[in-house]
Amino acid sequence: MHNAEWEKYRNILLRGGMGYRWVSRHVKELQDHFDDLRQQARSLGHDANTADACAAKQLGALPELAKNVIANTRPILLHRHPLLVATLLPALVYLLLCIVSAFGIFGVVYQVKAASGAAGPWLDLLVQLSVDMQTFVVLPLLGMIVARYCFRNRCPRRYWITGLVVLSLSGSAARIDIKLPDAARVQKSTIGIGLFYDVHKLPGFADGQSNLLRLLTNLLLCGAAFGYSIRCERQAMKGQRHAA
Repeated sequence: MHNAEWEKYRNILLRGGMGYRWVSRHVKELQDHFDDLRQQARSLGHDANTADACAAKQLGALPELAKNVIANTRPILLHRHPLLVATLLPALVYLLLCIVSAFGIFGVVYQVKAASGAAGPWLDLLVQLSVDMQTFVVLPLLGMIVARYCFRNRCPRRYWITGLVVLSLSGSAARIDIKLPDAARVQKSTIGIGLFYDVHKLPGFADGQSNLLRLLTNLLLCGAAFGYSIRCERQAMKGQRHAA
C-alpha cells in the first residue's frame, strides 16, 4: 500500500475522534500486520506486486476498516466536548495558574516581610517578574500546547482558534493586587484576583500598561505559538511519511 493510503486512513481515524497516540500505535500495528501478510505471500512464490495485492485483499479496504474502528471505539474528550476542552479549558487553566502564582508570591513576600520587618526592592521585582512570566511565558506556552494538541487530534479549527482568542482575552484582563502589611499606613496584608476591563481608561495589569496593549501582546504571542506548533507538526508528519 502507498503511504498516501495510510495517511488517509490515519486522518479518517483522527477526524472520527480517535486520539493521536492511539492512532499512531494502531496504524503501526496494522502496517506490521500488512508486512507479515505480504511476507507470507512472498514465501508462497508471488512477486512483489502480487504479494502486495494479496496482503491488501486479506487486510480489507482501509476506509471500511476505519468506519468499523470509529463505530466501536469511544472518541476522546476533545471530540466529545470540543467547546469545553479547546475553547474554555485553556483560559481556566491560565487563571488557575495565575491564582497559584499569586498565592505563592504572596506567601514568599509575607514570610520575608515578617522575618526582616522590611521589604527590599527585590520583592517588587519578584512580583513584576511573575507578571511578566504570566504574559510572556505561561500564556504562549499554553497557547502552544493547545494548538499542537488540537492540530494533532484534528479538532475543528473554529474551536481551538477561538480558544486562543479567549485565552488572550483572559490573559489581558487578569489582575492581581498584592498588598503587604504596613504599620505606618495602617495597612493590612491583602490579595485580590479578578478579571478587569475598563473600556474608557483601559487600565492594565501595571501602571502605564493598558488592557488593549496586553491583549495585542497576547494575541501576537499566541499567534507565534500557533505558527510554531503547526510547523513542528507538519514536519513530524513529513518525517512519518518518509519513514513509512
